[in-house]
Amino acid sequence: MNGRLHVHQTRFLQTHADGRLDLAAFIELEAYKRYTQFAERLGSRATDDAGAVFQSMAVNENKHCEQLAERRLALFHDTPPKVRLDDVFDVEAPISARLV
Repeated sequence: MNGRLHVHQTRFLQTHADGRLDLAAFIELEAYKRYTQFAERLGSRATDDAGAVFQSMAVNENKHCEQLAERRLALFHDTPPKVRLDDVFDVEAPISARLV
């Protein structure tokens, strides 16, 4: 998908709140994985070096994932996700999509 959401996907997300939560959760998960990878590659020798900063960012992204999962479960119970991880691979935010 090359980091872009297609028109039919953005229209779908405009009308499905659970799809928006799925998208947000997958974006947070992707960020968590990326920051964890950076932290592991850089390593850390102090609490304020680059590796420690990336590890802190990974922790925050993981918290966001957990919060979104809790919210989704409360709102939609065990309804299967409407967005797949493949749909959001390498996407930080939807491009030119109004999701409000």
